[in-house]
Amino acid sequence: MRKAIILTMLVASTLFSQAQKIQGGLKISTNINWLKSNVSTYSNDGLKLGWGWGVFADYQLTKNYYFAPSLEFLYNGVNLLVTDTLYDQHTKYHLNYVSLPLTIKMKTNQIGYFKYFGQFGIDPSFMIKGMADIQTDSSLISSSSIQNDVNIKSQMFPLRLGLIVGLGCEYNFVGNTSLVAGLTFNNGFVNILKNSDATKIDEQANSHYMALNVGIIF
Repeated sequence: MRKAIILTMLVASTLFSQAQKIQGGLKISTNINWLKSNVSTYSNDGLKLGWGWGVFADYQLTKNYYFAPSLEFLYNGVNLLVTDTLYDQHTKYHLNYVSLPLTIKMKTNQIGYFKYFGQFGIDPSFMIKGMADIQTDSSLISSSSIQNDVNIKSQMFPLRLGLIVGLGCEYNFVGNTSLVAGLTFNNGFVNILKNSDATKIDEQANSHYMALNVGIIF
């Protein structure tokens, strides 16, 4: 955690020291995660809350178009239900990622104190930690076994790729400083599971999330 904070501060200081075409900011987010699979025995087992924080930049390309990269630390996960004739297995995945979203942001001209924007791009995320709580319910002997804090990082695909679509606004309250808020949908398109039936080409288990982002830009 300390290394992540130091890295974020270094990136932020670099961004803020650049030319006026670049603005940098800090953000936090809360998100709702779910899983989608075409494997008949795999299904989403409810929504899972997550959160994240990081830094971002807006590099002006033209009057209203910006290149908007970010560095984020995400604490997400999904809930997976595996059904079988002999058992049901409920797995709560707790997944930590370093995320490097690369987006194009389209801003309106200032309307009063506000600017509105839409953005789209790609989000490569690299897993740094993977844990799970696993509950297995047997249908033969009517019993359950529970395992908490199981290290499942080796069972997960280390790279998550997602497509980002979002909307938001900026509220300018003094000088170049603005509050930023927005909603983004992150559509994962790479199988997150490894060493399982879902690693077959025609079988996928993908994670998706909707995020509420709040930040400040300088």
